Amino acid sequence: MATLLRPVTLLVTLAISVNSWAETICASPEYRLATQASFGATPDLLAAIRAEGQQGWIDQQLAMPVSGSQLNRTIELALKIEPDINWFGKNGFNPDAIARVQNFQSSAWWQAALASPGQLRQRVAFALSQIWVTSIYEPPLQNRSEALAQYQDLLLSHAFGNYRDLMEAVSLSPTMGVYLSHQGNKPGNPDENYARELMQLFTLGINQLNPDGTPVMVNGQPVATYSQDDVMELARVLTGWDLVGNHRYGARNKLQGTYLVPMEFTPEQHDSDSKTLLGQQIPAGLTGKEDLQKALDIIFSQPSLPPFVSRQLIQKLVTSNPSAAYVKRVSSVFVDNGSGVRGDMKAVIRTILLDPEARGKEPDSVPAHLREPVLWMSGVLRYLNVEPADQFQWRNGPLLTGIYWFKQLGVGQDPYRSPSVFNFYEPNYQPAEQYFGDHDLVAPESSLMTGESLIKLDQRLTDAFAYMDKSGLDVLPENQLAQARLKRNRTAFNISIDSMPLMHQLEIALDGDASGDFHYLQQVTRPLKAAQRDYLTDALGKFVDQVAVDLTGCSLGDDTRTEVVSALIYMWGKDPAAGKNKAEKDKHGKGKKLSPLEASQQAHDWVASTVRLVAMSPQYWVMH
Repeated sequence: MATLLRPVTLLVTLAISVNSWAETICASPEYRLATQASFGATPDLLAAIRAEGQQGWIDQQLAMPVSGSQLNRTIELALKIEPDINWFGKNGFNPDAIARVQNFQSSAWWQAALASPGQLRQRVAFALSQIWVTSIYEPPLQNRSEALAQYQDLLLSHAFGNYRDLMEAVSLSPTMGVYLSHQGNKPGNPDENYARELMQLFTLGINQLNPDGTPVMVNGQPVATYSQDDVMELARVLTGWDLVGNHRYGARNKLQGTYLVPMEFTPEQHDSDSKTLLGQQIPAGLTGKEDLQKALDIIFSQPSLPPFVSRQLIQKLVTSNPSAAYVKRVSSVFVDNGSGVRGDMKAVIRTILLDPEARGKEPDSVPAHLREPVLWMSGVLRYLNVEPADQFQWRNGPLLTGIYWFKQLGVGQDPYRSPSVFNFYEPNYQPAEQYFGDHDLVAPESSLMTGESLIKLDQRLTDAFAYMDKSGLDVLPENQLAQARLKRNRTAFNISIDSMPLMHQLEIALDGDASGDFHYLQQVTRPLKAAQRDYLTDALGKFVDQVAVDLTGCSLGDDTRTEVVSALIYMWGKDPAAGKNKAEKDKHGKGKKLSPLEASQQAHDWVASTVRLVAMSPQYWVMH
């Protein structure tokens, strides 16, 4: 198990395996699409893709309207969980109570990611949130978490719209206005932050691109997409916009203005003189909205925008290393959806997901990327039949059901908690391992794969099995059950999972049936006899194989499989009476057989450990 947790070992294994994944795609077509277009494969999702066909399922998802509002759910959670608090002020949530609203906003996000039927919209919005980055770590957003819920609603509503409309909606978003500080911009010396990042990170990139995403070269040198003069001119365009309800233009503190509607325009604070942006003239005398629209139209028309945006979306959904041909195919649809429309996100997403490279039909491609911590966690929880917590209570509030509760998980990535506008990782990050450099491959998400993040992820999953698993709680003694229910309300999250299907799979491997008595385990002694060890090794190997295929879409590598099975056998052979007094040693003594309850507990321990170990394997970390 220690080996599986070492990030360097994982990276080297991942790198060495890249070519074999490219040559042989082991996952089923349904599983591959589910990992690319949802927050994790489930039996129902895989069945839906099989029934509708890949294109049919994608079209069905693209036709789905937004289901539920993040802002409304954030409000509902506040009213349910602490009904006696005065949550609301004139501009939104009461800032004096807002620290807790961070948890409600986070919980609303996770509920939608885990349970929304519109999984593709949720995944695309997640990708957009890592391109058009905002974060709670910019004052006063940490005191106004409704801003982040409203921003997520904005991305969800535009995920299947037109990229040009998204550009305008985000530019007028109070959340982005505060985060990148163009809110309250005045003529004379306007803040340049959003003006720069709008071009550098959200639309064009630093260097001009060919339609296939390769850099435009002149005399052997890349060509810049914009200049400092362009940044200054665009900053002048972005003057005059402020929060609705602000007591004074440009004021910024936790008490002022609303984040629930777009910013409003103040004519006397706008620079209405002519501007020149990217070589094109914006005439004097325009209104603020006209000025902004003209500037966005100029940026949107740039030839570098389609390949820049297309490559990032491909990276977030399908592969970290798309070929130039793949980028060009998607970019061409971004330019023209077949009906003369530029920036049609539905057409772009459909093309990304149905491309031969995404579907594993290009033998020379590398259709894989690493799971980031959020997708690692969501994939495991959906595999474990995640549901709302069956018992939830916070502070002195009422005992509730139907709550997905997520504070910050502390696993290296929490939605809308990016440390900077550059997201949690950079799209061109290349690990130091030689293989990546030799083959010119990037692995952006690997920058999050630290020893600390891996251990935290494993601990979160351990907590889920210990305190939130219906099957695990069923086999706990009464005194331990009460303690487990108490602890689940004190962890970073509180949900329910159900490992009963896995318990059945394990019992079938051991007994040939799923009667629930784990008869074979009641006959096995400690230490194991040779025949018993051989039998358990074979049975546990079959169970591990099934978990691997269901969770990762592939079989484990031989070395990883051997390591997982050996760890499970070691769990049985470990002396539970070590260090205990004589009475305890007699109770657990050599040759003692398990009671029915102890057999079920042992089985649950094996189930939990198998999922934890398989989830830490290279086969799960790589989305292929």
